[in-house]
Amino acid sequence: VEGSPCASTDASFPGRPLVLGLPSPASLRPFGDAASQRAWLRARERAEALADEVIEVDLEPLLEAATLLYDGPWLAERHAAVGAFLERGDVSADPTVRAVIRGGARFTAVDAFAGQYRLAALSRHAEEVFAPLDALVVPTAPTFPTHAEVAAEPVAANARLGTYTNFVNLLDLAAIAVPAERRDDGLPFGITFVAPAFADGALLALAAAWAGDRSHPDGALRFPASAAPTAPTIDIAVAGAHLTGMARNGELLALGAQLVRITRTAPRYRLYDLADGTGRPGLLHAGVGEEGAHVEVEVWRLDHAAMGAFLATVAAPLAIGSLELEDGAVVHGFLCEAHAVAGARDVSEHGGWRAYTAAAAVPA
Repeated sequence: VEGSPCASTDASFPGRPLVLGLPSPASLRPFGDAASQRAWLRARERAEALADEVIEVDLEPLLEAATLLYDGPWLAERHAAVGAFLERGDVSADPTVRAVIRGGARFTAVDAFAGQYRLAALSRHAEEVFAPLDALVVPTAPTFPTHAEVAAEPVAANARLGTYTNFVNLLDLAAIAVPAERRDDGLPFGITFVAPAFADGALLALAAAWAGDRSHPDGALRFPASAAPTAPTIDIAVAGAHLTGMARNGELLALGAQLVRITRTAPRYRLYDLADGTGRPGLLHAGVGEEGAHVEVEVWRLDHAAMGAFLATVAAPLAIGSLELEDGAVVHGFLCEAHAVAGARDVSEHGGWRAYTAAAAVPA
């Protein structure tokens, strides 16, 4: 979001030793759940062992921001949106949801401005918290309420579940939750990595490394060194096996590539399954009189040296050319020689290689 205090235009962690933030023990909210506390301590030890540096973080300001989401004047926005609708006699709504939204009517315009000012102050603090970090590590949920506990206090029980995640919304952060282990009582326990907005690609790589994805360099919780901030870079659009999580994405990660954005091509292309045994598709500009389609692509950024190394891996019939995106921007990207699609299956209707391969994996 433009203007967000915690937003970062860099979609990847810096090429330096991995620095993780861990909550100070005093700022945690265990809610008396001893099993979760023990699981968190083990997860914390694992994070400490994998990080190059750990910085202890006071969560109090972040937790305060979390309370604004459901206890602050932002409820008035929900009331303005659907409050009148929920009061209609022909509308059936969950009683708890109805009660929460009705509570938004109590806030004044002064409350709304005061809330915005307080959030701005907390956002400034969050910016300082995340400045030295690659990611903050927190429990995904502090406890497991029983059905009876939820029935007795539905709002309070759900608020406890969001203790370590609700602040992500209002502070415009990015986060990904991953499994950590089974608790002593057999229930699952997970952690969440939190970073500034637009760090999605880097968080995905971090989550994969935490989960032991060996397609990442050395299978370790490290990130390839990126170019110096002043080094010239090139953006390249990929549409097939180099997409995040697919077979050859590790080649980009190993070269320190940064995921810039996920988008689509202009509606002027066709996508083909080359069926040549390499798992690669062919993207071709639609011919004269032929209807084109939007195709999902990811735009990755590499420095010039890394791009040279990457180009050395591009084999015929694929080549690098100019690719137009749906917003009109033109970037370098994978294209296919026209002769190679003769007899190949046109899979453009799926909107992208990932969707096509997922559909092809489902038995008819």
